[in-house]
Amino acid sequence: MRSPDPARAADASLVSTIEPFRWVGSPLYAILSARPSRVNAHTPRGPILGPRRAWRREVTRMASTAPQTAERMTEAATDFLEALDDDQRALAMLPFDDEAERQTWHYTPIERCGLTLNEMRPQQRRLAMRLMGSGLSMGGFVTASTIIGLEATLEGLDGWPSRAYAETRPSVPFRDPGMYYAAVFGEPGGEAPWGWRIGGHHVALQYTI
Repeated sequence: MRSPDPARAADASLVSTIEPFRWVGSPLYAILSARPSRVNAHTPRGPILGPRRAWRREVTRMASTAPQTAERMTEAATDFLEALDDDQRALAMLPFDDEAERQTWHYTPIERCGLTLNEMRPQQRRLAMRLMGSGLSMGGFVTASTIIGLEATLEGLDGWPSRAYAETRPSVPFRDPGMYYAAVFGEPGGEAPWGWRIGGHHVALQYTI
């Protein structure tokens, strides 16, 4: 009798865990459902380089690819905004010169400016996740997406009562994968600076281009 493959069992467990969160976006589900790759400890990203040298190499790599990253962000933000209706766009688009809001961040589940995933249709959510991914590595995207998806699991474990985030929004679970906000500051592309933010409980991403 063949012994069970621990790696396959772990993969099956992972897929089972994330199944309830398929709505977050097909990119997340596709990535998390894939068989994890085995990382060689002696690759340039491995610990053999030491944390300081690896950090310097990563910063250099990020600087060299900054123009391509900015272009990717512009395309993702434009596609996201174009998919919204007028009322949604009014929530998602904020002036770039509103520095008080643009420079604000929280890692607790509080009311924020922007459009929540709950207020988006499925295709709009996928575009919001694509925008989030435009500023992250593959590993970073998986980590952030998993944090969002696990809100429902933590809600079930904690059992905290629902509460109203604000008068404009109904009472929702304290931990809710749909209460992550997407906001674009200014107009993507062009010569003027602009930025975007996606934030919620334990995820706070903010970029200025």
